[in-house]
Order: sequence, then C-alpha cells, then structure tokens
Amino acid sequence: NQSGDSHTLETTELYPGAQLTYGESMVLVMAFVLSHHLTSSAVVDLLTLIGLHTQYQSLFCTSKYLFDKFFSLRNFSETFSVKKHFFCSACLTKASVDDQGFWDNAVCSRCKVSLRSGQSRFYFLEMSIEAQLQAMFQRKDFYQAMIRHRQRGKKQQSAIEDITDGSIYTNIPDLHSHQNISFTMNTDGIKVFRSSNYGLWPVYLSINELPFRMRTRRENMVIAGLWFGEWKPKMRIFLPPLAKSIA
Repeated sequence: NQSGDSHTLETTELYPGAQLTYGESMVLVMAFVLSHHLTSSAVVDLLTLIGLHTQYQSLFCTSKYLFDKFFSLRNFSETFSVKKHFFCSACLTKASVDDQGFWDNAVCSRCKVSLRSGQSRFYFLEMSIEAQLQAMFQRKDFYQAMIRHRQRGKKQQSAIEDITDGSIYTNIPDLHSHQNISFTMNTDGIKVFRSSNYGLWPVYLSINELPFRMRTRRENMVIAGLWFGEWKPKMRIFLPPLAKSIA
C-alpha cells in the first residue's frame, strides 16, 4: 500500500531519539524556503548542507526531487506567490514596518508597543490557494473524480455517508453547482524547540467534493498557510486574508 508506506515514513523519527519526524522535518524546511524566498538552486544547497550535519543513516531528505515530490508541487516557492503577514504579539493588531521600510522605529498602531524586537511581533505565511487549485485541476481525471463523487449512488438514501450528505452542506445553494467547491480546514502544530513553546502550524484545506481517499492525500490538499508563534493559529487573524484571496 503506497499511501500507507508514505504515512509510515512521515511519522518515523529522522533517527532514533530525534526530536523531529520525517514529515515534520520536511514541513520545517519548506517553511524556511518560503520565508526566505529561496531559489531552486538554493534549496538544493540547503538540503545538502543540512544533510552533512545529520548523523549516518538519518532519514533526512537531501534530494530536491524527493523534496518536491513530497509536496507534490514542483518548485513550490518559485511557482506560487507567498505573502508574509506580521502582527503585534501584545494585542494581535496587524503590524507594518516604519517609513524607511525597517522595524527599527516601527510601533504598533493600537497599543504603541515597539516592534523592533523579533519577540514583539509574529507572522504567518499565506500561500496562493488559487494557484494551487489551478495546478490540481490540470491533472488528468482530477475534475472527473469530483463529478463522479457528486453523482455517486448512495447505499442508503437517508444515511449520511460523507460530509457532502449533511444538511449544512446540502442547504448551501452554491454547492449544488459542479462549478463550486468547498473546503475543510485542519492544522497541527510542530514544536520547533524543546526549550520553548514556539511552534510551526501548517494549515491545510481538503476539498470536500473529492472522494475520501483522494481528499486525504497530500497531493490533493491545499497548503493555505504556515503560522509561526507560541500559540496555535488565531483564526480571526488567519482567515480574513485567505477568504479575501479566493473571494
């Protein structure tokens, strides 16, 4: 079972006693790549450099090909736009640099706290949902699989066999059209350092109209963003930019 083997690898420690699993390692490297807008050649160098610092027989991925394949989107950082949104750590107000384009003299517009220190602000990365969906819909049979799932015959008409059978879903008129889709959002944090609560939270969107087996595969899930901080994503902050990008 290829999907089962893939899941086992994802949850396996990089080496015995390692702080990170293979999957967590890949997400952290991708977060660094996106944060610093690395080129494809720079990613190759980064993977090689980290690989040289890991112990013998570590599972760490040093192959750019396997790294791209893991996320199922070639040259993610170069193909899809990434936006960085900063916020004040004290009051969660959107933060911006000073008039010179630096943080040196920046202050929060609401609580007036200095934003010079990195601890005074946090950020999340917003990935282009539209661009990822366009890439997915270009795959062979992707859209056809959605149509077949919508038109599937139910074993029991009164039974709820999938999320698309629920009353909340069926009472949304726009979702009666095959031209529209909906998402389920999920996230899970990765603690970056043992000595602090600082973590990374990838936020994924799964497409409800896909068959369940396809819906749960990583290549069919949208990476909506990456949240960095000492607490899990605050959805009242995270959601508005995402909603605006697909409105």
